[in-house]
Amino acid sequence: MSGQDSRASNAPSPLSAIPLVARTVKLFGHPTQLRL
Repeated sequence: MSGQDSRASNAPSPLSAIPLVARTVKLFGHPTQLRL
């Protein structure tokens, strides 16, 4: 059971994806993505 717990912890959370998206928007500079 502990194996499943570690798997869930390693799973990417939506909160950690926010900064990644912001970085991509800065790199690409798409006004359409900034509107989101």
